[in-house]
Amino acid sequence: MRSNNSQKFFIKIVLLAIFVASNLGAQNKPELNCFTVIVGKEVSQDGCVTIGHNEDDYGKQCVNIYKTPSQTHSETEKVTFFNEGKINQVKTTNGFIWVQLPGMQVADSYVNDKGVLITSNGCPSIEDKPDSTDGGILYWIRRLVAERATTAKEGAKLAGKLIDSYGYVSAGRTYTIADKNEAWVLSAVYGKHWVAQRVPDNQVAVIPNYYTIGEINLKDTLNFLGSKDIVSYAEKRGWYKPGGKSKFNFAKAYTALTSINHPGNINRIWRGISLLSKEEFKIDEDLPFSFIPYKKLDIQDIMTVLRDHYELSDLDKSELYKNGDPHKKNYATICSESTQYSFVAQLRQNMPIEIGTLIWFTYFRPAAHTYTPIYLGINKFPDQFAFTDFASAIKNHLTPPESIFDTNSTLAYRDFVKTVNRIDNNFGENFPKVKNQNSFYENNLIRETKNFESQVLKIYNENPELAFRMINDYSNKKLIELRNNVRSVLN
Repeated sequence: MRSNNSQKFFIKIVLLAIFVASNLGAQNKPELNCFTVIVGKEVSQDGCVTIGHNEDDYGKQCVNIYKTPSQTHSETEKVTFFNEGKINQVKTTNGFIWVQLPGMQVADSYVNDKGVLITSNGCPSIEDKPDSTDGGILYWIRRLVAERATTAKEGAKLAGKLIDSYGYVSAGRTYTIADKNEAWVLSAVYGKHWVAQRVPDNQVAVIPNYYTIGEINLKDTLNFLGSKDIVSYAEKRGWYKPGGKSKFNFAKAYTALTSINHPGNINRIWRGISLLSKEEFKIDEDLPFSFIPYKKLDIQDIMTVLRDHYELSDLDKSELYKNGDPHKKNYATICSESTQYSFVAQLRQNMPIEIGTLIWFTYFRPAAHTYTPIYLGINKFPDQFAFTDFASAIKNHLTPPESIFDTNSTLAYRDFVKTVNRIDNNFGENFPKVKNQNSFYENNLIRETKNFESQVLKIYNENPELAFRMINDYSNKKLIELRNNVRSVLN
């Protein structure tokens, strides 16, 4: 007869298998698993690193948002991964804003109180013989980066070290890790291989659901990091044949063919580049890791990309909604039926980090809603923007109560879903009306927020505590206002 401990371990292994299977299942739809835009600080209008991201996920979903404070831990404390692997905890962990999808291993985003952001895109690899230790690692990569990293590069190195030590236990993924100085794109391969590339300050990178890192130079540690055997292993497996004129290309060697050749991925990355690039690219040519934009980009340029359905292009079979809902008529749009949350993060320099780190956030499909400002210095989110407290949320992350997915719950997320459902009842008529209303409100909000910031920064010099209370109150006020606006749409 099994002991209680053995039974508990067996149950956890079964639960892990279910959730890993569900996460891998999501990657079987390689055209719809998130979209990211990374803007270097020299080509953003505000002179800051800017990250835009749509999080796409399937099945029953709910989105919570938390502010977790910095915490002190005992010397003997360990972090236990969801698959029972362990690592020593550090004495002090960073506080962070945490956007959570309960039950999902690969969907959360973080911005910590050092201004380090981490988010990700599913990018299936070709690897079919993955190596792992102690059950490998998946969810806790992003959590540990949030808890420990003080810079983006430090976060990339930490993530790489975790992959080296434990092995990545999902088909593959690309992480965006950024701070106010730079952004890194880290591609994790199923098993113990990874590579990371720094996005040039004067360029923009777009990430669909395949690896975008091409030629690499691990001797150039200012711009590249990665597994020492990343090239030799690909050669050993027959994914790369040296010699001739072709250089090693990580994406071509390591990406699953079902992903790199998928028209949904190709359409989306081409569209994102086409909307922002100074140079024109054909949809059937090799697309760059990064490119020079046609102008210095502001947050609304990035929002436009994240809301895109291929309007006014040959890919728009809805013909500007005349033929119906573009989510259904068009194939693999950037703003998709499965987009659960979206944000544009400004990681600004020359300001107190609590004010300079500003996340423009919205729930569900961004095309149907406005973005609202959330300052990193927020202390607590309004009621009903999360199901429980942050400690219970991480404890029960993979085993959330079924009631969290109740479509009639009072969580804020549900209001955004209901509004989209109302729009979808007659998309061609409803969406343009809502879009115009949202545009008017959002333009005013962006201007109002700039004026608010000018006041706060003046006050900060005299009274920092008052300034921090102001940004907390403003963030909360605008979140509540956003929810109230959503509830009134089409009523």
